[in-house]
Amino acid sequence: MHSVNEVVMLEQRFQEPRDLIFNHLSTSNSFNPIVIDTLSKVFKEYYDVSSHAPILWALFPKVDGVTIGVLGSSFKVYIQYYYHYLILRSQRNGTKRSLDITSLAFLTAIAAFGFHRGTEEFDKAYESKDVSIIDSLLIDRGSFIDFFYKENSSFSLISSWKLIDSIWNIWDNTSPCLVVGFISGNVTYSYLKNKPYGSFMLRFSSRGGLAVDVVGEGKVKKLRWSPDILASTSQFINNLFQADSQLISLVDLNHSIYPKENVFNIGGIIRAVNDYINEDESVAMYTDIDDMKTENEENNTFGW
Repeated sequence: MHSVNEVVMLEQRFQEPRDLIFNHLSTSNSFNPIVIDTLSKVFKEYYDVSSHAPILWALFPKVDGVTIGVLGSSFKVYIQYYYHYLILRSQRNGTKRSLDITSLAFLTAIAAFGFHRGTEEFDKAYESKDVSIIDSLLIDRGSFIDFFYKENSSFSLISSWKLIDSIWNIWDNTSPCLVVGFISGNVTYSYLKNKPYGSFMLRFSSRGGLAVDVVGEGKVKKLRWSPDILASTSQFINNLFQADSQLISLVDLNHSIYPKENVFNIGGIIRAVNDYINEDESVAMYTDIDDMKTENEENNTFGW
């Protein structure tokens, strides 16, 4: 943990890029590539992403000075941009998937309260369909540092990114969305409770890896895939078809049901990825916030 003086020094050191980012975001609602470029320049000398937390905190707009915190409404925007920076940093050609409004709400609640209470607060906001509950949260520096990356912690932003990175061809598939990702077990339960046997959804686990919520005999139960069996797309596919024969059909966020053989096919997924890499229009980063919103709304039916 940095001392108050060290925190103040970081705030001063990164004042110029912080003001630049804030000014660009304040003057337009369009997705701004200058923000991504600024983040790239700031983090250029910091190769290890686990070291980014204090610097990213210094770039956040604070409610009142250094120590008070960041509002949830601002936090969501900055985390979205940081996510796109990580994609650019990974030298991929683009993405078909931004973090949707529910994922951002989930991450904001976890950042404010930690995983378990954060999940409870997220569930309350989800049930009431009131995004202002999330927007008004105040995230302090200590909570953010723990949320971003904490050694020996099962769930963090960076551990989630590393998992996303390892199964990118699965994660970036949006037709349908194969891994819901940032969502709570209570929400997936609401999707699965009236679905047929073997229906399942995939999300991030509080203990690391993926939680697999599946309809069993008369109840929804949770399986867990640890990170060591999710080291690549091929291992993911192998585990899905061989280790977990009880998983029959994927359920997406529109309540549609897909036999897993139809959507989890490694050849098909790789061909689809190659197809969109070869189409310049498809691989371009989002250029307008409305484009991001349209994509997210197609994969998000929560009514926020």
